[in-house]
Amino acid sequence: MVFCKDEIDRMLKNSQTKAIMPVITSGLLREFLATGKQLFTDSEIEAAYTAAVRELKEFLGHDVYIGGKYYDAYGSRMSRYGVLKSVGHLRYKLLAPYTDVAKAILDWIH
Repeated sequence: MVFCKDEIDRMLKNSQTKAIMPVITSGLLREFLATGKQLFTDSEIEAAYTAAVRELKEFLGHDVYIGGKYYDAYGSRMSRYGVLKSVGHLRYKLLAPYTDVAKAILDWIH
């Protein structure tokens, strides 16, 4: 859990104006908890991101710094935080320890 929190903090520090990476992480973890899915295509990552953006906007009551344009490069960038691993062209696997502590991480994010 500590590793995941530290990496999410690092995501936020590396992006001064946008919270795209933590929002993508949130969306993927929600999808994982709902379906058990660990393999994602780029379009599925984008869909998880879009769903997480909607949820966060509703929760916060505003959209300041939330909901930036999704780019297909984000999936590969998530590997630097240990969230996803590339398993093919625009195909990724959601990794432990995020899968191990998915509910706790989502509770902490929200």
